[in-house]
Formats: sequence, C-alpha cells, structure tokens
Amino acid sequence: MIPEPIIFEISNEVLSPLKEKYPLKGKNSHIGKIAVEIAVLYFKSIYPYAEFSFNVNGVDLSLHCNDTVRLFEVKGTEDNNISFLKLKVSSQQCHDLLKNGTVSIMRITNIGESIMKIYFLHYGTHFVLKPEVRFSVNKIAALI
Repeated sequence: MIPEPIIFEISNEVLSPLKEKYPLKGKNSHIGKIAVEIAVLYFKSIYPYAEFSFNVNGVDLSLHCNDTVRLFEVKGTEDNNISFLKLKVSSQQCHDLLKNGTVSIMRITNIGESIMKIYFLHYGTHFVLKPEVRFSVNKIAALI
C-alpha cells in the first residue's frame, strides 16, 4: 500500500534560485540535487534546529535531530506521482541499507513546481528491490 503523500509548498522566491542553479528538463542529476535541497527545506520546516550531512557512506541525506540520526535516499521526479518504474537504486551499498531498514526512500514528486508531494517509503512495506543488469555505453574507438 502506498502511504499518503505529504504536501509541501515553497514560494517562487525559494524555487526560482534552485531552478537557476540546477536547470531541470532532462538532467536527472539536477533533479536529484534539487530534491535533496527540497528535502532539507522540508525537514527545516519541521525541525528548525536540525543539522544535515550529505553523501556519507552512500546515504544521500542524514538528518540529525533530537539526538537521533535518520537516513534517507532522496529520489526526485518531475512526475506528479511516485513513478515506481523510474525509481532506481544504483549501488549495492544503498541496496543493503534499504533492505536492512537503515535507510528509507524519500520520494519527492513535482520537482520544479512550487507544490510537491513527499512520500516516505520503507523496504518490505512499500517496495521491494528487483535486481537489474546495467551496462555502460561506450563510444567505439576509431578504426585505424
């Protein structure tokens, strides 16, 4: 069962600089970076004195608050729904942390809009991890 989303709204004054810093359309890395910044804004709206660390031991975002640390794999999408088919975990380390419950997925939809939906997804409750083979695409070396 899918959890109910949390509706999170930011002003255009906050959104515009993010869109300038990370132009959207077609750049997954830009969408991901905006999603992490949105996640921080969301948590600061709830926990004003929280502290954060980024990309430590394969975890996108660590929330330090009230003597507790919560870990999140932050996944953004421009789509207006969770888009499970587009959700990918790239590393074995992240896979393992999600599977053992150490990390949750924070899925943020409607990236690039001022009103977003945030879903907190937990392995075994909201999703499973299905192995996929991935290959890199390389240019063919010039023939002599």
